[in-house]
Amino acid sequence: MELEKRKEEKVEEGNKQFVVFKLKEEDFGIDIYRVREVLKLLPITAIPHSDLYIEGVINIRGSIVPVVDLCQRFDLPENSRNNDTRIIIVEMNGDQLGLIVDEVSEVLRVSLDNIQPPPSGAQGVDNNLLEGVARCDDRLIILLKVENLLTSSEKVAFQDIKEEASKVEEAAVS
Repeated sequence: MELEKRKEEKVEEGNKQFVVFKLKEEDFGIDIYRVREVLKLLPITAIPHSDLYIEGVINIRGSIVPVVDLCQRFDLPENSRNNDTRIIIVEMNGDQLGLIVDEVSEVLRVSLDNIQPPPSGAQGVDNNLLEGVARCDDRLIILLKVENLLTSSEKVAFQDIKEEASKVEEAAVS
């Protein structure tokens, strides 16, 4: 409840805050209210027979969290992972999702006047994934809709994976 109130206050002030990260050399942003934490790259348990961009799952304080490689998801050439590589844990429809990014660069406050809707009719652009484009100084930041990063069937599949992983974990403790 308090989070929603603060979110409304910030929007009313005419600003939104975004966690800005890089994929290749491009800047992307996610509404700060969707971000739970930013982690250094952790060991990831692979999921057999999954799409290429689905890296697997991680265990965060007892919670099984699916992880997606955003470079793969957006058909970008993958950078080699290094000390700057991060996993951004976001909240998506009540669940958590980990997003592998090349680096997290900043938290940025953007005036609503500087946020444009996604480009319409651009070939190859899935506007369902985009909240808009922010203009900041001399750069553009692509703003993502976290809730649309996975398809409905992928969300269901991840729910099944989380349940199965929890059963395996419970069996190991017994």
